[in-house]
Amino acid sequence: MSTIRKVANRIAPYMKAKGFELSGKNYYYISNDIAYCLALDQPGGLIYVTAYIMPLYVPCEYRYYTYGSRLNNIHGIVLSPLHKDANPNAVDEWCEMLCRSMDQIIIPFYQQIGTPRQLVEYIEGKMGNSTFLC
Repeated sequence: MSTIRKVANRIAPYMKAKGFELSGKNYYYISNDIAYCLALDQPGGLIYVTAYIMPLYVPCEYRYYTYGSRLNNIHGIVLSPLHKDANPNAVDEWCEMLCRSMDQIIIPFYQQIGTPRQLVEYIEGKMGNSTFLC
């Protein structure tokens, strides 16, 4: 089994408890015409996690990361990319750090951007200066 699949399986109970569903390598939940997403990507030998928001009222055929960032680039999150050859203990520790980051930073941010209007206000800079969204 690939490391990215191990990560997805390892965090599945946590994500399900938080209301997320799995589609491929993407976890998401939908509320108020906004999809709140977490993607597991492995463009090479490293596994990255990207948290992003997709307004569902903007027509599109594919996922896009316009309103999001890799977790290792978000202020306050100390989650470096995971090497695809990491041992099982390292994978478990990494997944625990990911879940803590979700609890402490990502989910509270998603709750702050709970409506399309709040998303617009955030993008316009009216909701503080978080470095979450690109």
